[in-house]
Amino acid sequence: MASIFGNYPLELLEMIFQHLRRQPYSFYSLALTCRKFYIITTPTLYSSICLTNPVSSEKLARTLQQNSWLSSLVLELQVHFHPPQTDQTHDTLLDAIVQMPNLESLALRSVPLKGILEPKNHRLLSKLVRDKDNVQIESPTQYVGQRLRSLYLGAAFTRYHGDGWLLDANEVVFYMAQLEKLHIQGAHIENLRPDLFAAILPSRKTALQDLSLLNCHILPDTLGQILAFPDGLTRFTMKGSWPDPSGRFTSWEYSHIVYPHQYIKKFKESSSAGLEYLDLDLWYPESLPDYDSLDCLKHLGILVLPLHVYAVGVNELAVPIPSLPASLETLTLHGFIPVSISFGSLVERVEAGQLPNLRAVTYQKLYGQDQEETGEQTEEDWQNDIKSLQKLGVELSIASRPGSSIILPENDNWPCQC
Repeated sequence: MASIFGNYPLELLEMIFQHLRRQPYSFYSLALTCRKFYIITTPTLYSSICLTNPVSSEKLARTLQQNSWLSSLVLELQVHFHPPQTDQTHDTLLDAIVQMPNLESLALRSVPLKGILEPKNHRLLSKLVRDKDNVQIESPTQYVGQRLRSLYLGAAFTRYHGDGWLLDANEVVFYMAQLEKLHIQGAHIENLRPDLFAAILPSRKTALQDLSLLNCHILPDTLGQILAFPDGLTRFTMKGSWPDPSGRFTSWEYSHIVYPHQYIKKFKESSSAGLEYLDLDLWYPESLPDYDSLDCLKHLGILVLPLHVYAVGVNELAVPIPSLPASLETLTLHGFIPVSISFGSLVERVEAGQLPNLRAVTYQKLYGQDQEETGEQTEEDWQNDIKSLQKLGVELSIASRPGSSIILPENDNWPCQC
């Protein structure tokens, strides 16, 4: 039976489309009933694709093979590789991805991480960069990564340091000149080897502005190598340095002590000293970083602890608030229960005019799986500080949340819950 939509004026179909486009997937079946409607809706249906199971991955790969013109419509793609998938399924999908000339945003996730992300990312990224002479990277059949602006590699994991995946040859992501946003999760990032990638090193500074390293193992010197390439980061996030959601120390942390100020020093030495957003949850507090040296910083999020923390417990000293830049507008502090914190010094700094732009302060009390949601301190304990800051134009809010939510940052836009 012929579709009743076939005789509708194009203008009417466009009106229907505009009404339904708020929920793109709700009009997919309707689009298939009318060729005119299909033509109108196709750009939206294929502009943003999320694949969370092997069946959808195979179906997309097959569809794009049969209708190659659809590849140019894909602007955003999210893929979750599942262990049961065969290499043939992976490879078919990767072949389809490199045929997307207008791809702007790409996310590749995998749980477990090991054995999947390393080879698959390597093979794909080798086709997203231009290279002919470098033996470390396969020569691409064509160059389609020139429009890529956002890249996410990895997935959250709940175990220990040894569960991460090796970035290895995938370090090529730091040399992609056009990339503006890069998020890596669960990776061991060792010393970069730019000499092995001489054929693809950018002739000028890269466009990278937003860098997030979640649940990654990376030393300050390696971060310094990474910061040598961007023209100037504006956002940097480094979370997940504490594998145990309860906040307990393990032998891994004790053997890999790195002071937060060593990372901050790398920013001051680089072209990214103009950082505007910094979210850092490095746990070792013996040396407070000199944050006021980042004089363009507008938002700061940090994990705060007493100056002396031991495996047997936490002392009763209040947590000191580090020095802050005058440019700061919002401040977020995270502290594990039962750590106490006083905002008296912060009130004094605002009164003295040292923080003229500060408008909001958030303190998040983190609790582990074996702890109560509310610790010894409640919001009532800070009423004087809340009122004092409010008079100075600064809002102070107190909240409690599971420690794992800061240790393993959630991907709010990711629909797959595995």
